[in-house]
Amino acid sequence: MISLRPITSRAISRIFRTDLKSQAAEVVEVGSATSRTGHPAIAMPDELDRIVRHHPDSCPAFNFSRLLDPIVHQGPAIAYRIQDAVIADGCVLSPRARQALRRGKRRWLLDEQPERFETAALCSYWVTEQYFAHWLIDTPSHELLARDLDAIPLTLAPTRYSHEPDYRALLSLPKRGVDYARIDDLWVLEDHELNDHRVARIERNRSELRSTMSGQGPSHVFISRGVTGIGRILANEAKIADVLAARGFTILRPEQEDVRTIVKSLHCASIIVSVEGSAIAHAVMAAPKGCGFLVLQPPRHFNSLFKSHSDAFGFRFGYTVGEVVSDEVFIQPIDRLLRAIDLLESAVAKG
Repeated sequence: MISLRPITSRAISRIFRTDLKSQAAEVVEVGSATSRTGHPAIAMPDELDRIVRHHPDSCPAFNFSRLLDPIVHQGPAIAYRIQDAVIADGCVLSPRARQALRRGKRRWLLDEQPERFETAALCSYWVTEQYFAHWLIDTPSHELLARDLDAIPLTLAPTRYSHEPDYRALLSLPKRGVDYARIDDLWVLEDHELNDHRVARIERNRSELRSTMSGQGPSHVFISRGVTGIGRILANEAKIADVLAARGFTILRPEQEDVRTIVKSLHCASIIVSVEGSAIAHAVMAAPKGCGFLVLQPPRHFNSLFKSHSDAFGFRFGYTVGEVVSDEVFIQPIDRLLRAIDLLESAVAKG
């Protein structure tokens, strides 16, 4: 009688001792590192003193560098080719390495036949599977890079985000999602920095998306976050919406709107106000150059991620830091909000 012991996570770690990149048959730099001049962030003098803590996926060094350094450095775009790769249950594996892309259960036995591909590029990675903003900005640009590599762009199935199908339709990027596949040559992308090569691809998608809209849209938009976003619930959002509506802002609620309505609301905007978080990605993809973003920063989850996008795509970036209610909730003082809007409008008007 043969005794079968379950395979433990420790045993799996012994089998897969190396990372994927170390197993690559080929490594290619597809986009060079870039340095560019950053615009000063628009803010009142005491804003940085109001920060209590930084977002868990960020850190003070990165946040302050984005805000304060006059020269912005962005690393290269890399693609590396893995032979005899498998994508299964949110992981990518080679014979001696693995990389998890999505949380979830893993099957011990894959008893069906995988889809087969000769050459493909993996256009999902851990962050795009965690945050909608990274999916919307990153994944379509990765799929353009896959085409440049003459590879089929693959993403994970099933679809995670409700707005994805409509964005794909407007961008003319059909989804090729896989749950279990075997690929003779799989390109894995390290394409996270906003170097010139990646910015050009994102601009192609921005142009495609914006070209689907015509006519005028609102000049001032407040993007309501609703109840989404860990640590970034704005307790006085309803009051802010009323104040800004009286000032001429259109109130956009992406949770309740289809993608065409979202894009049409943003494609002519000159001032966009939003709580820090993924909702700003709608504006990154749809807003015109020269637009100003005012980001309402939770004091316990401060993150200057979109300052980098503003420098890369010709936006002006402003921010103001709220006040703590609890670990997950904050308020934005309205007097400070209106002063910050005035500062940003002045900067945008000057060009």
